[in-house]
Amino acid sequence: VHDTLQKLMRLLDANTGKHSTFHDDLFVWFRNLFFTKDPRFAEACGDLNFVLRARLWRLYTLCWACEQGLRHPGSIVDIGTYDGKALEVVLRYAKPDRLVMAYDMFDNPPEESKKRDHGPDLWEKVCERLKPWGGVVMKGDVTKLLWTLPKQIAFCQIDLNDAEAEAK
Repeated sequence: VHDTLQKLMRLLDANTGKHSTFHDDLFVWFRNLFFTKDPRFAEACGDLNFVLRARLWRLYTLCWACEQGLRHPGSIVDIGTYDGKALEVVLRYAKPDRLVMAYDMFDNPPEESKKRDHGPDLWEKVCERLKPWGGVVMKGDVTKLLWTLPKQIAFCQIDLNDAEAEAK
């Protein structure tokens, strides 16, 4: 399947800025892919690693949603921040002038949602990454930290990599 998909992507010039793209488990062609040529978005993305580059469609959607939320009062909240890279792109794009709060367990998530960089150093790395926006990075189980959520939220992303927890 992988080889067939690679051949199809080459045949359709996928991810070359023409008429098709393959990102985030989404293969589209003959659609307006304006965001792939948006200089503001490209600048916000900076030097993304392969994993985030593969989620370009989702990243642009988050940037757009955050910008829409900024039309209203309230803070920016990211629940399930992991390494903070996606939130960093959103913040570079939206350039908010308000409270940014990020939540994650960082070093001890449930095994089903554990990723490669989870560990004792991740919290500090995320604090450093979000420092330019004055990001407040909360470590621990978000269900026990609900009292710390801002009273007004303009934009919130929830990605816990755990469907059962996200449904609560």
